[in-house]
Amino acid sequence: MKIYILFLLFIIVSICTHAQKLTKQNIAGIWHIKSLTAPSGLYYNFETDSLAFSEADLISLKEEGIKLDSTNISAMKKRYWLLKGIVFTFNNDGSYIYTIKNIKDNRTDISDIGKYIINGTQSLILSASKIYGGSKYERMPRKVKAYFKENCLLLHMPNEEDEMSVFELRKKK
Repeated sequence: MKIYILFLLFIIVSICTHAQKLTKQNIAGIWHIKSLTAPSGLYYNFETDSLAFSEADLISLKEEGIKLDSTNISAMKKRYWLLKGIVFTFNNDGSYIYTIKNIKDNRTDISDIGKYIINGTQSLILSASKIYGGSKYERMPRKVKAYFKENCLLLHMPNEEDEMSVFELRKKK
């Protein structure tokens, strides 16, 4: 009986481990933002329209005399709500597009367009051309920690100052 239980446990662990690996097949598709964790630690879940503050954020807000009343929280949500239009599209050929759809005027701006390489089981290397208002410049390749958690793709993306934001993405069905 012990052998059957151990065998079953081995099969379950093998399936779970296999499901966690990044491949072009399981990353390919259109991914919409579910939540964002800013470098400060502030967490915004776009699906539930909820904010969570890090300890550092709470201290900073208190020092600045900002109260966490409904007016201030609503203003913070409004600022981050504009990011709700973030979409990552990963293609099987190794190309990707990162866009932000402006929800107010239904306009889509392309932010990054380029190639990705799966680097091991939990990271991507993104090589892109950054596009600002029609002007294009080459961006240095970035190593991005990437993994799956609860059917979502998490990307730990460094910004220009090497501060880390975590994008939690849900695949479009």
